[in-house]
Amino acid sequence: MLRNLNPNQLAMFMPAHQIAAGTLGDAGDDPQMKRITMRFKTQELDKTWADRDLKLTTRRQAFDEGGIKTPLEMGHYAGHEGPVLDNGHHRLAWALQKNRNMELPVEHTSYGH
Repeated sequence: MLRNLNPNQLAMFMPAHQIAAGTLGDAGDDPQMKRITMRFKTQELDKTWADRDLKLTTRRQAFDEGGIKTPLEMGHYAGHEGPVLDNGHHRLAWALQKNRNMELPVEHTSYGH
């Protein structure tokens, strides 16, 4: 256990299941909307798209080969308790399928505080 951490320090990594338990952008806190959103994002993992080198691949293949390098964007909004996943739903969907305890890089931004 890390005892010397400041409780107000924001995590640089969070487990996938903890992010999924929070607010998921437009889906909000509604459990049904969160399930629908994550189901849709999981289905999109296998759609073909062009990567940075214009090579056709799927998000799943890209994440399987390179892991998650880009932090998920967590927003902190005035009047809302806890972080909101603003960007990174596909990365979260992939991680939840691989290992719900996978630590994902996160970046925090504060709005209206």
